[in-house]
Amino acid sequence: MQIKSLSNGLSGAGVDLYLNEKQLYVKKYVLTTSGASTLIEQAEIMRSWNNYLIRVPYIIDSGSNANYPFYIDMEYIEGDTLCHSFSNPNIKNSRDHNLYRKILVQYMLELIEHSHSSTESNLYDLALSKLKLITSNIKSRETSEKDYFNLHLVSIVESHFHKHRNTIKLLSSNSKHNSVHGDLTLSNVIVAKGDMIFIDPIHHYLGNNIFADYFKLIFDLEFGLSFKVERNFAPIKTSISLYILKVNHALKQIFTDRFMFLSEVEHLFIIVEALRVLQYQDSQTKLATSLSCYIESKLRRNDA
Repeated sequence: MQIKSLSNGLSGAGVDLYLNEKQLYVKKYVLTTSGASTLIEQAEIMRSWNNYLIRVPYIIDSGSNANYPFYIDMEYIEGDTLCHSFSNPNIKNSRDHNLYRKILVQYMLELIEHSHSSTESNLYDLALSKLKLITSNIKSRETSEKDYFNLHLVSIVESHFHKHRNTIKLLSSNSKHNSVHGDLTLSNVIVAKGDMIFIDPIHHYLGNNIFADYFKLIFDLEFGLSFKVERNFAPIKTSISLYILKVNHALKQIFTDRFMFLSEVEHLFIIVEALRVLQYQDSQTKLATSLSCYIESKLRRNDA
């Protein structure tokens, strides 16, 4: 029995809460065959997840039927997103915030320390391929003046990748791989009673390179995607912004201390994360405008 529809987020998949004779569970589904491959990949990542620090919901059932090209029935976890918890501090959850920060930092450390480097990722080629796909996706819709501006931004980003090609090649030579979430944002982490649970993992364009989770999370912390989407651009308190800055600094220090050349080019890969979101947004929306301004500002600051 369906209880209610839950937030669909930015993916376009449906997410409903159900109740059967035994338990509450979540059904995530797509209504078109074009979206089935992403959800199938998500189910595969969830079934193979083996991180001891942070788990994912267990899958009850998955497959296709007459109603859905693909669906996942999964455990219902009662809790808040990490974004919601951070932006609504109270006596109860504030005690857990430092714990959540430590777990997140430890997760990133574990990604590095338990990684393997048997396969070298060509970060340059992977990023350029992604930028070409983003360009194609923007061009595929009826383009507006703002879309043309965004296409111009993509071309500038491509030129910056060309400029830093040798540095990116050196960074690629020290590639590290592990099981990654692929879409690591504060909205894709559920917190409950001191535990953290990852939701909605996906395949990242960098594959299992550990930079996939690093670049996406740093983008989310810098731009505030989770806060903007969940809070509909409502401002957050200065104390929360300072706390997020502290998390951001801790994660950056972990990676830049361990990967030579990263600090020279990470802004480009963070911009790609912004473009990955922008490509699916109506260019007239507040989110699209904010993303364009963020990308332009980041390019300008790193050109200075």
